[in-house]
Amino acid sequence: MSAPVVRIGTRGSALARAQAGFVAASLEARGRPYEIVVVKTEGDRGAPDTATIDHLPTRRAVEAERAFLRAAGGGCRAPIGAVAETTGERIHLFAGYATVDGTATAFGESEGPIADGPTLAAELARRLAERLDRASVATGARPA
Repeated sequence: MSAPVVRIGTRGSALARAQAGFVAASLEARGRPYEIVVVKTEGDRGAPDTATIDHLPTRRAVEAERAFLRAAGGGCRAPIGAVAETTGERIHLFAGYATVDGTATAFGESEGPIADGPTLAAELARRLAERLDRASVATGARPA
């Protein structure tokens, strides 16, 4: 059975595309098929008809990804990324980030019940931050 294609959504800016490329390279190294999709955004406001296209598993995956970004202190300029997949009642999160200068990176995965996605994401962010902090001390790099 082949792995499902991971769709990496990104804005069209050079920075956003570079961040998506960072995630894509990590997925490619693991043999995971991916597709980078450039999306247009208008902030966090959805169109009025969004409720008609709501897909609960996708929403849960996005909520976990956003929870990771929040817990890791991610922003538009942070070298950070997360992708979550849902299968049945389970969620799998793969995430990582780097020091600003790129000399130290930390990647990890977490899996559990779909309802625990944001909690799993926050815990993964904490574990990766500890790893990144240790690597930063060893290399003298500046954390993101």
